[in-house]
Amino acid sequence: MGKEKDFLNDLTINQKLFSKVYLPKSMPRANDFAFATTACDSLLITAQSSTYAWWIAYLMPDNATIFYNSKFDKGNHLFLQSFV
Repeated sequence: MGKEKDFLNDLTINQKLFSKVYLPKSMPRANDFAFATTACDSLLITAQSSTYAWWIAYLMPDNATIFYNSKFDKGNHLFLQSFV
């Protein structure tokens, strides 16, 4: 997932850790959503205010690992305390 192909292709990947790296073709958002919630076992949320990412995380299997930055920049007073 991801549309920044130049960025993805420039990543330095330790070949000892991975035997294959798969960069799927760009898909419509609905297909991205369905793929992430059914085929992935972890999610890295890089845009912490992305409701799209949080819905994907919510709909993933219960045992999925979700990584996110818990330090909200400014305005965390806008969120319920139980969310922060």
